[in-house]
Amino acid sequence: MPFLSMKKIYERNFFRKMDALFWLIIDIVAVFVPFFSRLVYDEWLRMEDCVKKEIVASKINKHSKVLIVGCGPFPSTAITIARETGAKIVAIDNKKLAVILARRYIAKLGLKTVVICCGDGKIFPAKDFDVAIINSSVTPRRGVLCNVLRSSERNSIIVCREPKKLSDKPLKDEFFNFILQYKDLAIKGVIDHPNNWRSYILLKEKKTSEPIKV
Repeated sequence: MPFLSMKKIYERNFFRKMDALFWLIIDIVAVFVPFFSRLVYDEWLRMEDCVKKEIVASKINKHSKVLIVGCGPFPSTAITIARETGAKIVAIDNKKLAVILARRYIAKLGLKTVVICCGDGKIFPAKDFDVAIINSSVTPRRGVLCNVLRSSERNSIIVCREPKKLSDKPLKDEFFNFILQYKDLAIKGVIDHPNNWRSYILLKEKKTSEPIKV
């Protein structure tokens, strides 16, 4: 794809928005149909196992404060983290319907350490959190990542979920080039998950992280 700019390749806002719409519909059905949620999240995605790996890699425990960007109507990541660790969790989404349904579902489960908020990942402050998890369908990608990377505190962990195909050239190069713009940011690990997605575990090594001027 030499005719496409690297920015367009990485952002792919149209495709991410279509992906977000797909998962919004899946999540809504999952909220109301338990069998469907088990089929999708337990059997197909094996989501609980995936999140458990992120918990270990991010060293989340009962003292942690976790931000989840793009929780959706069925906040499976927040549910697993809360049940496994008891950490304090703030999960945000910019869709009001997603927030309403997620709040109802969390209340139904009685998970008191989880707070669901309507929020924009481009401006929502990450400074009060030890770990931030950014879902793969969140857009605009650069805007959300830049906000989280700049506003998070020293030694905080950012878990960036991406489709596996972003690891193929030229997408892999573009992703890593973006991350490497932040001189105080280190890639501490990569977790491969089933069904074509992976998690990049990033460590912010200093309090202030600004992209290198090039």
